[in-house]
Amino acid sequence: MQNLLQLLCETGGRRAVKIVHHIQGRIRLRATPELRPLLAGQESKELLASLTEMAGIVNVNVNPLSASLVVQYDPKQIPFQAWEDLFHGNDAQANEVLLLIMQGRA
Repeated sequence: MQNLLQLLCETGGRRAVKIVHHIQGRIRLRATPELRPLLAGQESKELLASLTEMAGIVNVNVNPLSASLVVQYDPKQIPFQAWEDLFHGNDAQANEVLLLIMQGRA
């Protein structure tokens, strides 16, 4: 099974998670029901490790019970609009920055 990070990169996040709340520097994401198992156990630990190693990511908290992630990020490195564009399926330059970071190429 793919990990959640790979799924986010491949689908632009549209099918994997939804934005629950977003303010500059902090975003809460909720996984879709079919992806909730990826937020438990070893998969959760791997996701947490992958996300915290990314450029611009300050801190990540995973809550498997609510199937949510809270990501604190540096808005100087990852624009606010990048998250919005990525998870709403907008094809924009801002989300390309975020995808490159997620793929480890930025």
